[in-house]
Amino acid sequence: MSTEDADYPRDEACQALREARFADFTITCDGKIFKVHRPTIYYKSNYFKALLDNDFKEKADATVDLKETTPVAVAIVLLYCYAREVTELCKCPYKWLSKTWPQYFSDSEGPFAEMDALLDAYVLADRLLMKTAKVVIACELLRKLTEGHAASYSIPTDAKQLWKTGMIQLIDRIYNKAPVGDGGLRSAMSGLIFRNIFNTWGNFDQLKQIAREKDADAFVALEILANYDYKQQSTFTQCLNKTME
Repeated sequence: MSTEDADYPRDEACQALREARFADFTITCDGKIFKVHRPTIYYKSNYFKALLDNDFKEKADATVDLKETTPVAVAIVLLYCYAREVTELCKCPYKWLSKTWPQYFSDSEGPFAEMDALLDAYVLADRLLMKTAKVVIACELLRKLTEGHAASYSIPTDAKQLWKTGMIQLIDRIYNKAPVGDGGLRSAMSGLIFRNIFNTWGNFDQLKQIAREKDADAFVALEILANYDYKQQSTFTQCLNKTME
């Protein structure tokens, strides 16, 4: 590893993805090209497994274009397939993205951009039938929301309303984008709102209305999630696994 790559996540599989040596499959999204290796994506995604077992079984080199998603989401999901340090990937996705595909991504994105990227990656992981990836991504997304809420106490008063507006918009996007009925992120989001945000922000009517309107199972989810600590990923992962069964 060269000096300029010293801060690159130390993962040989991700280096292989970055260099794309011996890649035998191409995934495109919105003009961005990602060269990958069939065995790696085959065993991480039931969608790709079915695709490679059927449509592309006899083709030495083939391309699939993923629509209705974003290049950022595709990149995160692919890095998930390759990386051993998947939790670290989700903690700072743009660092990994910018070092793997510097021609496409920058490491200068803010916290809301990171959470938006994880949300899009969660939705794509659902499409690609990657259950474990969904759990890891959802855990990190909600951890960032929880930490962001805690950090809001140190925000100057004149900036706090702007921050709350950004948070409301993000939560609204979570309810709009997350698959309905998958028992995962939507229900966990409702639990997070009612337990962590209402308790400290008081009567936060706008968030409350969003949760009531967009998650019919919100109060059932509260009962399921009541005994879990959102700040501890191990127990929260167990919680998400239970709600996704």
